[in-house]
Amino acid sequence: MTQQMGRDDEVAPLDDNVRPAGWVLTVLKPDEVIVWLIGEIDMSLTDDLDQIASHAPRVSDVMIIDGSRVTFCDSALIHFITMASQYMLITVRRPPRSSSTSSGSPDSPTESSSTPPRGGPVEPQAE
Repeated sequence: MTQQMGRDDEVAPLDDNVRPAGWVLTVLKPDEVIVWLIGEIDMSLTDDLDQIASHAPRVSDVMIIDGSRVTFCDSALIHFITMASQYMLITVRRPPRSSSTSSGSPDSPTESSSTPPRGGPVEPQAE
């Protein structure tokens, strides 16, 4: 059943205990920009991600994106990485693999570079 709202219907105020589904936390350092992505990274965060992608290259030429706490992502994250990688070297930390498929500790983060090192292509990494 769908309820339609008319002009006189009230919209319930946002509950102070309701949190957004996704968060973006950023730390700016002279030698790198660190971006923590938490929860659901989707189109609702596009403005925040666009702001980071446009301002971060003014601070550093290196960005580390920590996606170890991402529970969902859509094309907004791909767009963000693509935009930022035009001006910066991007390293993405991804969630660790489960202990059944990983030779390392399940708590240790793994990394992959989203852009080739300056001066050459990225070589495939053995897993």
